Amino acid sequence: MPDLDLAPPALQPLIRREGVIDRRRWESALFLKARDEIQTGKLAIDGAKNFGRFEAFFLPAVQWEQVRDEKAVEQLTAGLDINPVSLQMAAGRFILGDLSVDYRKISLYELAHGRTSDGHLRLGTLELLGDDEIVGAPPEKFDWDDDDVVDPDTKAALANTRVVLINPPFSYNMTRNRNVDGDTKTAMQLREKALRDRLLASDRIAGRSIDVNSIRTFFTPLVHCVLDRADGVLAKIVPMTACTAASGAQEREFLASRFWIKYVVMCHDPKNINLSQETNINECLLIGTRRGAGEGNPTTFVKLSRYPLNTDDARAIAAALRDGNFDAVGRAIEWECPGGC
Repeated sequence: MPDLDLAPPALQPLIRREGVIDRRRWESALFLKARDEIQTGKLAIDGAKNFGRFEAFFLPAVQWEQVRDEKAVEQLTAGLDINPVSLQMAAGRFILGDLSVDYRKISLYELAHGRTSDGHLRLGTLELLGDDEIVGAPPEKFDWDDDDVVDPDTKAALANTRVVLINPPFSYNMTRNRNVDGDTKTAMQLREKALRDRLLASDRIAGRSIDVNSIRTFFTPLVHCVLDRADGVLAKIVPMTACTAASGAQEREFLASRFWIKYVVMCHDPKNINLSQETNINECLLIGTRRGAGEGNPTTFVKLSRYPLNTDDARAIAAALRDGNFDAVGRAIEWECPGGC
């Protein structure tokens, strides 16, 4: 006998006709009940993205134990200037919501940004550009006595970095550092300029690559300073204008002098122009290596049919770059600088 309790009391008289339950009306009531239970989360649909089981979003217990035992997070994760909240959300399946994470145990280092509790001004990752061990000591005539900002553990973690994957912020002075007051913002901009001048004094080509109006350009010489000088590999997301505009010429000159830019990966699909979230800027990916730098090696420009939307897309593009066969993802053209520049 079908259960009438699943239907609201107001509908029950409509389901029973002359003392007999009408099967079609009862099935309609069942569907309504199922819909309501799914929407409230009391029922789940296997395989569904929006209405699946909550535990399906986590690693299976056996797989989690394997990952945990191999300490994959500690061995594979590294970074600077992390946002603890974002990291917590992104790595939730690994740390299972534990808010007492010691990020340094998984090689993540947070550097002070803004005015510190003791009144000092700090620029986060950019402070590496003021450290003798990272960029070298400036000439004696250059006045810079603030060399102990970056702690030894952070500098040790950067030693002989093999690969840097970076998507530096793309914002101009008028729109960034809005979380600080006007005086602090001005002071931070002056400190940025001082870091640029310090780099100019010790490495003119590197210093010239920085546009003090764009925070993004500071990261170009910084990557050079931390990457292994023999085998380092760089993958950097930049606005397309950085590859074409006259304002980016000095940055491109610097990159060409310190790296062999093997690939420039781009996409001109008007609905799919960027690699970053929450931006409508046309972006591309530069991939360079220390090996072959300055030897006039050709650069391959890869035009994708679309940027990757999921892991499978990304793997297909990686395979195309590895094998040199781009038919499945787009097309490519090789360019060699005239005269081996």
